[in-house]
Amino acid sequence: MKRTKFNNVVDITEVVIFGIKFNLETAIKRLKKDLRDDWFPDFLNFNDVFQDNEYILEQLNAYIGKDIIYKASPALHFDIPKPGYAIRYSSETNIIDRLIYQACVDIIALDLDKIHSESVYSHRVNNEWGSKYFFRYAVDEWNKFLTDTQIELDKEENEVLLVTDLSNYYESISINDLINTLNFLIENIGLSDEKEREFKKVSLQLKELLSTWCEPNTRRGIPQNRDASSFLSNLFLNSVDAAMLNSGYKYFRYMDDIRIVCKDKFEARKALKLLANELRKKGLSLNSKKTQILDLNNPDQKSEANKALQKSDKQIDQIESLLKSKTARGVQIAVPMLRKKTISLIEGGGTLDRHFRFCVNRLERLIRIPELRDKLDLEEIINAIIKELLNQPWSTDSFARFFISSELSGEQFEEMMSIITDDKKNIYEWQEYNLWRILISHNYKNELLLAKARENLTHKATIPAIIAGSVLYLCAIGDGNDRKIIADNFKNLNCYFSQRAALIGIKNLNYSSIIKPSVEPYIDPSQKGTYSRLRDNFKNQFCEVPSKLNFRDFYEELPDFIS
Repeated sequence: MKRTKFNNVVDITEVVIFGIKFNLETAIKRLKKDLRDDWFPDFLNFNDVFQDNEYILEQLNAYIGKDIIYKASPALHFDIPKPGYAIRYSSETNIIDRLIYQACVDIIALDLDKIHSESVYSHRVNNEWGSKYFFRYAVDEWNKFLTDTQIELDKEENEVLLVTDLSNYYESISINDLINTLNFLIENIGLSDEKEREFKKVSLQLKELLSTWCEPNTRRGIPQNRDASSFLSNLFLNSVDAAMLNSGYKYFRYMDDIRIVCKDKFEARKALKLLANELRKKGLSLNSKKTQILDLNNPDQKSEANKALQKSDKQIDQIESLLKSKTARGVQIAVPMLRKKTISLIEGGGTLDRHFRFCVNRLERLIRIPELRDKLDLEEIINAIIKELLNQPWSTDSFARFFISSELSGEQFEEMMSIITDDKKNIYEWQEYNLWRILISHNYKNELLLAKARENLTHKATIPAIIAGSVLYLCAIGDGNDRKIIADNFKNLNCYFSQRAALIGIKNLNYSSIIKPSVEPYIDPSQKGTYSRLRDNFKNQFCEVPSKLNFRDFYEELPDFIS
């Protein structure tokens, strides 16, 4: 490993583990971006971990320069609400495991991305190699997906659009099949002997990681909401893509959203049959509720086809264009338009529309521009979004970002409190975690909430997300006795997730009398060294404060999803 220093920062561009030369500097850049739309954002956004490279090297010390495979810790599995109140799973891993995962995919991505047809739009690698932006801009790729499908559909000979997607995509991926697919591609894309050997090593390392994290009984499931997983899931479907295109179908795919343009309904049925058979070979299945064969000669079905290919509306396009101008004048013109659009969606019952999520995310960015903050009247919008916490819990992550950046009233905090303290309403641990984040970020103190957090430590001790939120609320808002109790009971926090929250909370307690006897013997290996770094560098901070923005960096850190 190169261990030269520049400005007291260790060079980590060539860290060798298991014979694989990792560029951890690039992986960290990309991981930082990937963190921005996490389902369970870290309270400090791992700023202590990324403060310098020494902590990372200490965590990897047992592997650096040795020909032994990196061993990951088991993942924690959580349920995340989906639209319609169904749930999806989330696999959460510790940050060092996640760094190695990203670094592995970095090595193989540029070469293996080339296997995809231009009919695959999702998570295509950014050709500006070395960039912190791993993928091409998601919104642009989504619009290309819809536009190219529409162009094909507009041809005179085509009259039918087949629309479908996959059921439980990420959690159904077989680890063995994924690795076999990866190895097949490595062996057949014409790599040099040296690169093929390196890629095979990466494949073994990925197998070790994913086998540790997956559902042990089925050996299926890769972590969702991770750039590395998004890339691998694309590879997994390559044989399906190839089968459809080689059969002559006008096939377009964005993640698990699939559109096929056909001459008539009979061709569409044949295409659907082939697609179902190819997916079955991979252990995947179609979502029958979202599968439609739409005949453009039928007015109602043509309307449905238009909806399936609708990119946005003219107002949204105009707002986006103005914001992308990165000029003060452009952004200032966009502000009243965005506010008006958001209110119209609220008044028209359109808060479940994807455009509402677009508006909320852009408003959150605008609040952080000092020149605009005091000029934005958002009271009506804030009240409406708070009500939507119960109606659309699956949007809590976007809402939380908005609320953390907003100024909130006591009544608005009480609305959130009413969810946390009411067992009838408080259904999703993911939502509760994000509500605790909002309250902590605003330093909102309430005796009912303190009592609820203390109760959680006793009655919900097996739910890491609730424990983490409750622990940090008590440490940030409660008193010294709360922190002492948490330290004394640290031995009962048996996973890295809740331990990290506790360490952020109790970092100011005395080492010799409290931390050394009550905490240190029970610290998970992935958290070794965390206490001292937090104590020395983040003494008075319990959560990350949203940074101020200027007009030019409005888009710099926007979460990467289709709004």
